[in-house]
Amino acid sequence: MAEAKAGGAEKESDLVAVHTDRVTTEESWEAGPVHVGVEFWKRLEMERILERVGLDERARRLTCAMVMNRLISPEAEYAMPDWIRQTALADILGMDFETLAKDALYRNLDRLYPNREPIERHLAEREQAWFGLDGTVCLYDLTSTYFEGKALANPKAQRGYSRDHRPDCKQVVVGREGFPLAHEVFAGNTLDHQTVGQMLDVLEKRAGLGDGGVGRGLEELIAHGQGEPR
Repeated sequence: MAEAKAGGAEKESDLVAVHTDRVTTEESWEAGPVHVGVEFWKRLEMERILERVGLDERARRLTCAMVMNRLISPEAEYAMPDWIRQTALADILGMDFETLAKDALYRNLDRLYPNREPIERHLAEREQAWFGLDGTVCLYDLTSTYFEGKALANPKAQRGYSRDHRPDCKQVVVGREGFPLAHEVFAGNTLDHQTVGQMLDVLEKRAGLGDGGVGRGLEELIAHGQGEPR
């Protein structure tokens, strides 16, 4: 009994009292979601396709970080650097993001956009392999985004029907497929039904594969052999 008490006293001497309401943390990073996201990035073999289209290691790491933001907590590019620094991406990707600024992300988008066709083709192939997609049903949608200012450097920036109720601003129209399979940017004055034929060509080229509900676009679907009159 004497030995047991002595042992108990020895253990009690190791106890420390903590005021839980005074506990603070510093330099903590979110790790779980970005870890899962990066693992799927690897399964999609995105490094391989980005290297194949000519992106260097830094551009590939930046692209991965930007995709993780879109996947987990979507922010505009100007807010992405702060979000990235609040995660464990620096450790996971082996890249220092301390001085990362929004301009580097904008420049990276300029590198990605000209290579969107091989990237989307690769992703469509992976989606079909993973989920057994047969292309029986494709969903097609349009959106638009407008620009503050004259947008003189962008020939596709035009005034047209504004979904954002900003007819005073130039805009572009974006066509996208729902899984997704592909996307395309059209001039801002493009009418909805005028996009269908071009998107069918894009799908055939990139995904090997319409939405007949875009008014006169039905004729375009029929012309491309994707629909028939009822």
